[in-house]
Amino acid sequence: RTLGQNQALHGTYITTITVVLDEGGYLIQANVIKSSGINSLDFEAKQAIEKASPFPNPPKELLSEDQKIRVNWNFIFDRSS
Repeated sequence: RTLGQNQALHGTYITTITVVLDEGGYLIQANVIKSSGINSLDFEAKQAIEKASPFPNPPKELLSEDQKIRVNWNFIFDRSS
């Protein structure tokens, strides 16, 4: 959808999102912590996470004391050719 709006995109764009899940794999929070510089790409990356929830249960060994897991996910859009 983004490409249809802006055919001039060329290069590599990375959006980094911090994701917080509960012990059941349900999304608690998703925040863009590093923008790709293209708001619509950042929006689509966050939407992808929200639509994919719930996720498989995280391993109990990775849960913090509050029974949540926090991870950073990078979404890479590469249109260098």
